[in-house]
Amino acid sequence: MYNNINWLDGDGFDLLSAFGIGRITPAYNERKICPLCKINFAQIVQSGKIGCGECYMTFKAELEPTVIKMHGRSKHVGKIPKNLEAKISVKRKIEELNLKLRKLIETQNFEEAAVVRDEISGLNHLDQQNQREV
Repeated sequence: MYNNINWLDGDGFDLLSAFGIGRITPAYNERKICPLCKINFAQIVQSGKIGCGECYMTFKAELEPTVIKMHGRSKHVGKIPKNLEAKISVKRKIEELNLKLRKLIETQNFEEAAVVRDEISGLNHLDQQNQREV
């Protein structure tokens, strides 16, 4: 459906008016080229097409602002199947709490760290129950 839409036009990005974004003139290094397909960003802008998968990494700084404006984020999060939603949300919460726990320990806030540790323990127990049910 979107394959025939020219998202990039001329010397700037002509984004769909439905996004309400308008025109963005990119700032880029014309000498930077993709090591795999050998195109530069000006060629991407002119053609409206990315040359290869490596272009996404090579021109990340140039592409990211537009991707964020179009999609609201630059990281693809995908969709979660309904039957796995609870399980995945528990795992994400555990990861989040583990980061918080590390920071609390680094700042020597041991009382709050103990509370977070107990919360992680409870979620791990819940996660183990979810695994048995699957």
